[in-house]
Amino acid sequence: MKLHTVLDYDNCMPAFMHLSDGKKHDVRAAQEIEFPEDSIVVADRGYVDYKWMKQLEKSGVSFVIRGKENQKFEYFKNDLDKTKAENENIVDDWTVVPESTVSREKYGELLRMVQVFDPVNKSTFQLLTNNFTWTASTLSELYKRRWAI
Repeated sequence: MKLHTVLDYDNCMPAFMHLSDGKKHDVRAAQEIEFPEDSIVVADRGYVDYKWMKQLEKSGVSFVIRGKENQKFEYFKNDLDKTKAENENIVDDWTVVPESTVSREKYGELLRMVQVFDPVNKSTFQLLTNNFTWTASTLSELYKRRWAI
């Protein structure tokens, strides 16, 4: 069994809940949810789906999704200099597009990829977002706090 939940962060109350048999992939359950404009979706790597991410973008929804380790990107712009001053755990801050033609066709926009060092687990992970205005620290904190309610 899996419980798919959308949390109204302001009220600390579930806004949507769906109980599944556990066989449904997480992103498939999320695709059935209509998020209001200006929502922020914070999710783990099981939710990387460029077509769905494009739908979120078109709906005015921001996302912060942990990237998969095997993803490849074409790198354009690095903002590490301004980012490094704000948080020593930020490893990199890039503007990217997926390298794969299929993925590029599904999303078709620039993404921001922030690489974060996790000192607890001694590992580095990537966050993908369509938000280019928040600081890398804000994105990192959003992701770290996704279950901390």
